[in-house]
Amino acid sequence: MIYDNIANHKNYLGANQLFGVAFKFLTETNFENLAPGKYKILDDRIYVIVQEYETKTKTALEVHRKYIDIAYMISGEEKVIFSDISNCTNSHGYDDETDAEFFGETFLPCQHVHMREGEFLIFFPNDGHNYTKNDVSTFVKKVVVKVAVG
Repeated sequence: MIYDNIANHKNYLGANQLFGVAFKFLTETNFENLAPGKYKILDDRIYVIVQEYETKTKTALEVHRKYIDIAYMISGEEKVIFSDISNCTNSHGYDDETDAEFFGETFLPCQHVHMREGEFLIFFPNDGHNYTKNDVSTFVKKVVVKVAVG
């Protein structure tokens, strides 16, 4: 898992051959007028999900096998929980169509970060993660860039 400010994105370009395209999108797009939805960036290797929602309580972690998530906070803030997949138990099974595996609420140890506007998180296939509210629910606009692993 990587947690940083978008101003430092160049430090991570070597982590995946497609990160350059993903971060170019994040740093050059005007998100103010971009409606929530799914957008294809580079065939099936990179796509983007723009989300707007009120934060909510979630405790089950998810992982992905085919895609790396780059979550970028456009506005608002939320708590993000994460743990290495080796700590996750009670799998609900992997769904190849959605590239998601969810785990039950029994996972230890679990850490968290408080993601704010202008910050991003990168979740690799071994990083269980989910988004949850802080002390109170907050409206957020966030982009998740899905980058193919291989």
